[in-house]
Amino acid sequence: MGLSPERQELIFVEAKGGSSQLSTTGRLLPDGTRAPQGSTAYLNDIARVDTTFQDWLRANPDVPQGLADGRVTARYQLVHATPGGKVRIFELQLDRATLDIRLVDN
Repeated sequence: MGLSPERQELIFVEAKGGSSQLSTTGRLLPDGTRAPQGSTAYLNDIARVDTTFQDWLRANPDVPQGLADGRVTARYQLVHATPGGKVRIFELQLDRATLDIRLVDN
C-alpha cells in the first residue's frame, strides 16, 4: 500500500512472481461467502482485518475521511514479476459502489 505525495491516491498492490496467479478461492468473508483475490470484496476484507493498516489509518485520519468524501481515491494493482525479471503492472477494477475502506472499531 502506498499514498501519493499529494495524499490524493491510495494504492493497494497484489504482488505475484513467476507463474503465481491471483487466487480464485480468495478469502472467506464474515458472511460465509468467498471473495477472489483482486476483487473489491477481498480488498475490503483485508483493509478491515489488517491491524497494521488500521493503525496506519488511525495515524492518518485525513485518509479515511478523504476516501469517504472523495478527496482520496483508491487504486488496486496487480504487480507481476516474471522469472526473467520483467515487471508488469495491471489495474484491478474496483467497484466504487461497494468499496469500503475505513476505520473499524476494535
